[in-house]
Amino acid sequence: MQKFASFNRVLAAAISSTFVFGTTPSYGFTVTVNGTAASSCQAPIVDSVGNITINCSTSGGAVCSVAASPTSLPAAGGTVTITATNCGTISSWTKSGTAVSQGASSWQDGIPANQSSSSLTFVYTVNRTASASVTQAGAGAPPPPIGGVSCSNIPGITNTKVIPVSWLTSVGTGISTKSAGGIGPGDAAVFVLTPPAGASSAGRLGTFRVSPTDGNAYNTRIISISQTPCDFSRSMGIASVSQGQEPTLYFSVGGYPIDRYGRTITTNANLTGGQTYYVTVIQETSVGGANACMSSACNVNYGLTPGT
Repeated sequence: MQKFASFNRVLAAAISSTFVFGTTPSYGFTVTVNGTAASSCQAPIVDSVGNITINCSTSGGAVCSVAASPTSLPAAGGTVTITATNCGTISSWTKSGTAVSQGASSWQDGIPANQSSSSLTFVYTVNRTASASVTQAGAGAPPPPIGGVSCSNIPGITNTKVIPVSWLTSVGTGISTKSAGGIGPGDAAVFVLTPPAGASSAGRLGTFRVSPTDGNAYNTRIISISQTPCDFSRSMGIASVSQGQEPTLYFSVGGYPIDRYGRTITTNANLTGGQTYYVTVIQETSVGGANACMSSACNVNYGLTPGT
């Protein structure tokens, strides 16, 4: 609300394109505009002391807006659809302040992989008026070098065997750790997997499983999947750690599964394409407990079914 002081001379004030006041007595007046553009006004109201009040309202026209879909992306990147609504003729688009060559009200932007460990935010603005934001996740900390992985943080583990696993090949029958030099008492096996950038299991579950190479080696095995090696904290879900003689881990890629009631299932780990994960296997009665294997009975077969 704006308040204009009284004055004693001819007043020629343009209240809007349709209101012009000529010579008036010494009056104070108030103009109230409910919005940003006065398109219609009521007749002036004069109170007992001569103050004039004019109430104006907006036309109720639609407001220019911008929407982005999706509003968040993984570190691997992806395609975002940008749409402007009720913005009239498109004179300009900017992406985080930089002009982009787009004149349509709806268009797509391809965002490459984020190599940084920090997240990124992109702001799309139309006609210097309305904006929408898209956030891209960071790539996370780079994986430690193969030779630098050690599970010495786990009591009873004195040696760590690191085994890269190809994501592209589904291992149905399993490969023995003997092919990687074997594992023995006090050893931890860390399997390194990296789903391809943009990979998705479309709500299905993949598996990583281990079983004894020696048919008589029915030892207690504990298996975990995490973004860091030697981690049994269940950081990626309550079922991201499993235990048994032939334990299996289940995981999704590119999004959690949805049950038949539309609820997101977060029990198992969900992996992001382009990021590295570690499956750690130890053979103990419990994490930090007694060793549960001897000699060649410590070797296991391992198998990956990506689900993508």
